[in-house]
Amino acid sequence: MSILFLGEILRAIENLTLSVKYERPANLLVPEETFTESMECPVLWQIATPEHWNLEVVEATLRNPSNKDEQFKKKIVRKGSLIMLTTIAASILSDPNAFEAAVIAFLTKMITDCDIDTAIPSRVDVRLHILNANEVSMSCELPLQVQHTQGSGFTKQRTLLEQYDIAFLNSDNYDEIVWVKRASILLEDTFGIKCAIPGRDYLFGLPIDELDIYFNQFKAVIVTLTKDSHIALRYAINTFESSIVVELDYMKKIPFHLINIPHINGTSCEHLWFSNLSMEIRKRHPDLENKFAPKINEEPVLDCKRCTSIASTAVYHKLTFVPDPPDARIKALFCGSLITESFIINLCNNLSNCKELVHIRRWKKTTDVPRRIEKQDIAIVFVSKHLKTCDSLEKCCISPRKRGNVKWYSTRIEETEIPAFITNLTEDINVPCMNPDLIAVEITTLLKNLNSSLSYDDISESQRDLTGIVFII
Repeated sequence: MSILFLGEILRAIENLTLSVKYERPANLLVPEETFTESMECPVLWQIATPEHWNLEVVEATLRNPSNKDEQFKKKIVRKGSLIMLTTIAASILSDPNAFEAAVIAFLTKMITDCDIDTAIPSRVDVRLHILNANEVSMSCELPLQVQHTQGSGFTKQRTLLEQYDIAFLNSDNYDEIVWVKRASILLEDTFGIKCAIPGRDYLFGLPIDELDIYFNQFKAVIVTLTKDSHIALRYAINTFESSIVVELDYMKKIPFHLINIPHINGTSCEHLWFSNLSMEIRKRHPDLENKFAPKINEEPVLDCKRCTSIASTAVYHKLTFVPDPPDARIKALFCGSLITESFIINLCNNLSNCKELVHIRRWKKTTDVPRRIEKQDIAIVFVSKHLKTCDSLEKCCISPRKRGNVKWYSTRIEETEIPAFITNLTEDINVPCMNPDLIAVEITTLLKNLNSSLSYDDISESQRDLTGIVFII
């Protein structure tokens, strides 16, 4: 976006000085008569707030639905260095005098509404980023629940939803908004999939108690989770088969309610998470199969530093299985390259759905090397082409103290040689075509044999929880 000039506004309200700088894109300096009355442009605010401001109160006031401004429509409000995303009529934006007057009026109203003490000498630095409308997608339609109340009941709402293929559900977290925007564009441009994004109609996040509208309507619903949002959302999505979870913060624990739901690591490279996302959508929405004809690149890009880093990072999944019947608990450690973590998660989903054998009671994951690997009964190594680059995992395997006195097995999930640091430790499990479903069957058999070999009466209470398996992928 080309910048023609930087504008600056200085105003004083008693002892409070407002310093506003803004960027004006050249392509917005066009005659006012070329704009329609409904056209709006996004404006991103960055406000460096003085220390004596109560940010909790400021944020709560600005997020209150009744707190409205005549010119600027608030879309997002985030505290820290106060960040807001608003829109303003393009006709006002094209008039420098009208725009600057609207900015000062907005800030003055904000200071008044938030009860800011202007008698305290201070300075507020504000930076405005005036964006092109095609850089930020914000719907001006009413939220679906409002359309429902104003329309003709469920039929009206269902008609509105039927124009889309899948849905994204996200909170007002900035990272979630950016990721959803990018993912929806990729799906639309690559496959022609129409995406419903109801979250952009809500300034204060989606109404949790009404999410079933979307889960019941769509065969694939992508839910973005961060460290802040996952607690509120985890109970709202656990019962729906259409759910696909995308982690935008690496979550170190998969809640019990979400164990059966696929998780995608959205912090990885775009072509990797997009491949996994496309695969999960295809599983849930066979009607879209004809749209997925183009081949997605599922391999890491050789000259991508991010891919190289992910491939050489080891990931560790700690799971506790409860066999059926519930004798000794089986603890398992799944290890492998972070780039193949989707395989680990899909495998765990398959095992959790195997009702004849085990139930997963706990599931934690981390990229940190375990302080120690407890003595296990069995270890199964799933070998990928990236495993040999995981130095921390190699150190675990070659250290007798860390790997413990266990029986090791290995099986390949990709066509590659087994690294030397594993060859001397393992016995091979030969699975035809490296089929994930067959691998899950073999693991199920090993778990069943392990469970049957253990006598519940012969194991002390403290030992019952230490029995386990190690998987390395």
